Amino acid sequence: MARLISSEHIIAKANSNFTDTKVLQPVSMSLQNMQDFTKEEQLSPFLDRKKEIDASVEAQSSKDKDFYGPTMMRPHGYSSLSHVFKEAKELKKVPSTKDFVGNAKEYDSLVAKDLEDLPEDPKHPKLLSLGLFEWNNDWYLYSYKSADPDGFLRRLGFTLMRGYYYLEVASKASVETIVDRLEKNLTITNKPEFEKQVREARVVAPGSKGGLRKSAQKARRAIAAEVADVVKTKGEISLEFSIMDGVPMLWIYDTLSSNDPELSILKRVGFEQEPAFWKKPVTRSQLKLFFTHLSATYPQARIANWSDFKSIAHNAFRGLDLTEFDTLAVKS
Repeated sequence: MARLISSEHIIAKANSNFTDTKVLQPVSMSLQNMQDFTKEEQLSPFLDRKKEIDASVEAQSSKDKDFYGPTMMRPHGYSSLSHVFKEAKELKKVPSTKDFVGNAKEYDSLVAKDLEDLPEDPKHPKLLSLGLFEWNNDWYLYSYKSADPDGFLRRLGFTLMRGYYYLEVASKASVETIVDRLEKNLTITNKPEFEKQVREARVVAPGSKGGLRKSAQKARRAIAAEVADVVKTKGEISLEFSIMDGVPMLWIYDTLSSNDPELSILKRVGFEQEPAFWKKPVTRSQLKLFFTHLSATYPQARIANWSDFKSIAHNAFRGLDLTEFDTLAVKS
């Protein structure tokens, strides 16, 4: 469907010989990029866009007939539609296939299902457990889902990270070795994008663990042996690379079941599972605004690890002082 839409648009542009920039972008799609072509919902963005295009073409045909007459004799070239038709709008672009990065789409649907299972009106927990972690140079407030199973933190702007499988690496240079081991039994479906992530990542403080990595307290496993060739057919994964709290990390979305051979292979290499958690992006000023709002709206709220959190925030945001919010500390 994506190829048909793209081809129709390119042909129309070639036939009309105009220089309008407000056209659909060419789309390249393969079944490999789609990952699971048996699931029709993955095509829904393209199907919805096709309906919009058909409706637009029908409306435009009527205007062209009035403008050029019943013979539909159009000029060899014409100016931008935004000048000829003042009501012309910027068309949406067809979603690029780079958005179809393996199990990321399936992961989104699993997160949505997890949220549907939560109560619509969660009770406010009197005791919150919050932390800070850095992901690709951005800072996030977080709390494990086990500490807030009803999802109250959604009211405070947190989103759910369902969990993922990860492997911490010593440096970017060691990524190639691990990828070679994985590719003996797995196909990395987004390898060009993954290699770009590795090239562009900037390790600020290699090996300095803190935040989420420190709280998880999971030591990196040493790879003692080659991955055994235990499957006849290669599985597929979509591999990601990030810098978490200064530590280079390979990870994939948690969409695998215990029976999937891909999961068995990942564990042999040393991947571990990070539990689900709530996260909220913050900056220095947003962090203070968050606690101001929390204190005013939920005065009974307390932070279980307040002194440790203040220390982390002080280091993360260069001397940030949160003493004014000491009322959030648990009274001894």
